Amino acid sequence: AGSSPCQDFSACGKGTERDGVAGLTRSFAEIVAQLRPSLFLLENVPNIIHSAAYEWLCEHVAAAGYDYTVVTLNAKYAGTSQCRRRSFVCGVLGGARVKLTQLQNVLRARQAEAKAGAPVTVRATLGDRCGDAVYFAARNKFHPCVLSTDRVYPTLRSHRGKCVERPPRAYRPRYEDAAPVGVAHVLEPEDAALIASFP
Repeated sequence: AGSSPCQDFSACGKGTERDGVAGLTRSFAEIVAQLRPSLFLLENVPNIIHSAAYEWLCEHVAAAGYDYTVVTLNAKYAGTSQCRRRSFVCGVLGGARVKLTQLQNVLRARQAEAKAGAPVTVRATLGDRCGDAVYFAARNKFHPCVLSTDRVYPTLRSHRGKCVERPPRAYRPRYEDAAPVGVAHVLEPEDAALIASFP
């Protein structure tokens, strides 16, 4: 199992594949081909499947005798209080297409089962200390930055501490803000860890 760095594939990035970062996806494929485990799993952002590194990985593991599939799942249906879509490349050695289909069906059934229930909210994860609203440094000037704690948090962004960023002093309220910014709870690193399902 592995998770190569996602910066070169992320929708937030420039989409430029660099040898030192995207190249680690190729390194993963080389390790799989050399060690030949009966099963491998690679996790990354959904955009990886549109990359040259992913194409190279698929060719390399197929040449090594693997059948593979991709399943995209969302962490908010897996018990965490954040919306975080991730793709999982699952490979099985030795032409075991039946096993691969079964694995894909199990993953999709688990996601469908989870979707039938209510997602875990920020309030359920952080408790009373977060109040009714939490601050979120939105990616653009249109999305709200003050979110209700009775919903799932958007994908946590750690780049330059975005997920624990404080609102600017001259914050201008946005159309869909859930409350005034002054009452919004600003995440601490411990809060972000809990939202990401770390103890």
